[in-house]
Amino acid sequence: MSAALVAPGNERLGAALDYAARGWRVVPLHHVSDHGMCSCGRECGSEGKHPRLSQWQITATTDANQITAWWAATPSTGVGLATGPESDLFVLDIDPDHGGDATLTALERTYGPLPITRTVITGSGGTHYCFKWPERVRRDGREWRNSAGKLGPGLDTRGAGGQVVAPPSVSAKGAYAVAVDAPLADVPEWVLDLLDAPVPLPAEVPQAGATVTRLPIAAGDDRVAAYVHAVVTAECNAIVTAPDGTQNNAINSAAFALGQLVAVGALTETEAENALTDAARQGNHPADRAASAIRSGLGAGVQVPRTPWPPQDRENLNGFRVTPVEIAAYAAINGTTEDEAREFFGVTSSTDETDAAGITVVPVGDPAELRCELVTALRKWLHVNDFAPFWIALGAAVTAVDDDDQEPVWIQVVGASSSGKTEVVRLLKGVQVEQLDEITPGGLLTWGKIGKVPKPTGLLSRVKHGIVTFSDFSTLLAGAQRGGKDETFALLRRVFDGEVTRDVQAPGGNAPGQLHWKGRLTIISAVTGEIDRQLAFHQALGERWLYVRVPDASRTDQRAAARKARDRHNGARADAEQLATRFVLSGQAAYHEVELSDHVLDAIEDADQVARLGRASVPRSSVGKMEIIGEASVEGAGRLLKQLAGLARGLTALGFTEDEVTTLARRAALDSMPAKRHRVLAGLAAVAWDGTDKGHAGSTRLAPLAREIGLDRRVVRRVLEEFAVIEDGVVEAVSESNEFEIDSGTWRLAPDYAEDLRRVLLAPVRITA
Repeated sequence: MSAALVAPGNERLGAALDYAARGWRVVPLHHVSDHGMCSCGRECGSEGKHPRLSQWQITATTDANQITAWWAATPSTGVGLATGPESDLFVLDIDPDHGGDATLTALERTYGPLPITRTVITGSGGTHYCFKWPERVRRDGREWRNSAGKLGPGLDTRGAGGQVVAPPSVSAKGAYAVAVDAPLADVPEWVLDLLDAPVPLPAEVPQAGATVTRLPIAAGDDRVAAYVHAVVTAECNAIVTAPDGTQNNAINSAAFALGQLVAVGALTETEAENALTDAARQGNHPADRAASAIRSGLGAGVQVPRTPWPPQDRENLNGFRVTPVEIAAYAAINGTTEDEAREFFGVTSSTDETDAAGITVVPVGDPAELRCELVTALRKWLHVNDFAPFWIALGAAVTAVDDDDQEPVWIQVVGASSSGKTEVVRLLKGVQVEQLDEITPGGLLTWGKIGKVPKPTGLLSRVKHGIVTFSDFSTLLAGAQRGGKDETFALLRRVFDGEVTRDVQAPGGNAPGQLHWKGRLTIISAVTGEIDRQLAFHQALGERWLYVRVPDASRTDQRAAARKARDRHNGARADAEQLATRFVLSGQAAYHEVELSDHVLDAIEDADQVARLGRASVPRSSVGKMEIIGEASVEGAGRLLKQLAGLARGLTALGFTEDEVTTLARRAALDSMPAKRHRVLAGLAAVAWDGTDKGHAGSTRLAPLAREIGLDRRVVRRVLEEFAVIEDGVVEAVSESNEFEIDSGTWRLAPDYAEDLRRVLLAPVRITA
């Protein structure tokens, strides 16, 4: 279909087809509504400028049928163009708000004017100069990606993996229009030479930041200021040039590095945040996702102050992240070669540097050492006999860097009041992007008003990816009306599934306004045992959470905890939080390289089977004797197993041994069963058994079983009756019970299940360090 055959009125489709005919790959973009809102439904900061499709670099096309289908579905879709060799398109982006016009004038005065070429005026008043893809780059076989500020302030480039908004699209700042409709010219050689050159240090370096508060960097030290300038420039360029699918990690990594400089006064937090935000914008990274990654990385980096820079010796380098950026900056500031810089950092060769975008070469810390330090810090602060809840929560936090198409790992830390469950969640302070004290539908996503313009508000309007903690999930279970609870549960279910659409009346409007969110959150919360009695929660969300239960404290433990609270070591909590941050970051750096062994996979498959039997739904009458009135329902295989596998990968990335990983994954699986069912099933599994099903082998009467596990006989009998109807009977009565005698009857594990159940239920589930 040619542009001439497009139905009248669809100017954007006509332009898209015209661009495709020129060989420029087309990208459908979100559009701006009459109220100034982006069609993505979020306060994204890139209204009308970012792609509708998450895999746009793959789906960008010149196929007229596909393009027509996109605009037929949404005629108001904006038009974007993928830059790079496949489109034969290279763009020089001039941003006057950041000094781009002045920079270009200075460069043209030195090197000569730009040639006449296709030129576009952007919505903000900037300029896009469009050129052919450089033959020199194509010939050399290099992949030139985007750059930010390498040519000078306000001058960016769009190359391989980049995208620009094209006329007649409209952003929140205005319409895009063609200023010069000329054939594409060649990129001037001087532009290519400058882009090929290493980033020079400025002739006049700015003064260093405020006086150091934690580490002794002298204000006004030009070498320090020059180093800071080099690092900030390189880290921001790494964000802009990050390949698709790695941008979030690049932003988080850069933010962590700059946060370390903030911690020692070499850079203010505002300066760091502004630089990172601008780099993310230049790289076309969604603003909401970038903001959460920046907050997370800066917050974590501040907890790990950088050694005095420029470094003079190798002292205090333990835990410091060495990247190609650091190596180049060290060499530039100290007048050494990069090989000498590598030798200083203990990097044996350039092959140790896995990625020019700033991938860690020396980890944030050795996981085994960090774990030992964290155990020591926790024991200064808390009385802990079982570290499993801490390790499971931290292992889940590691999985927050998993791909968007993988289901998240959500954890409920279950315990009585003052059991320490909240302390487990608080340990994630340095890596969480949000922490909520209460949960309501409005607190998750609703409409608000900024001035006269309706704007989305709530957690989901601010956060798309990362770790979110709820300090007390119990308030939702206890305080909300049933309707409010059901609505919140339904919203959380959709958050787990990765996409939320909510129809809510917008302020000043007579009709509901649709809100939309898409992302991947890792949620870790604290809750009391009341959750086991919340039928509505289990019906809506039960299959979407893993539990880890903080053991009830004995009187001896309670006295020890009271003494610890009285003699609590000053600063121990802050030390533990900092160590936990470094521990999680070390795991996140290794997570994508983890492959689970067959031994671990077999163990979590066994635990998955037992947990799903224990979580089966058994319908009972709500009146009279509450008899069983229907067939039991066991959740399907797959979801729980994926969650356990994700958790196992997170724990493996943290350096736990295979036996420890299987122990912790098994603990999460079994703790995810209702507590009373777990106790009854484990009690039956502990009965001596000779491996046969003859007579009463492996059986016990109800009364001694109830005494052994510490539950009321009525409760035990009810649980046994339920297990007897799950699948073809997980337990069986080997002698008839009398309904009038509560403690009557003899029970055992059904022979078809006994061996598998005992293997899982009798295995270790505690980690003492």
